[in-house]
Amino acid sequence: PFGAGMVDIQEIVRSLRAADVHGWIVVEQDTCLGDPTERAAAHRAYLRDRCGI
Repeated sequence: PFGAGMVDIQEIVRSLRAADVHGWIVVEQDTCLGDPTERAAAHRAYLRDRCGI
């Protein structure tokens, strides 16, 4: 799940904002552990609550 791996998504978002980058941010996960709908909702919540997007 987002936030549990090696990629620091929050830092990437902070860096993009600091560089005044505007536009789409696309993130994906190669594997899906559990129900895909539940994982998508959890990932969306992470991006909203932890990254502000």
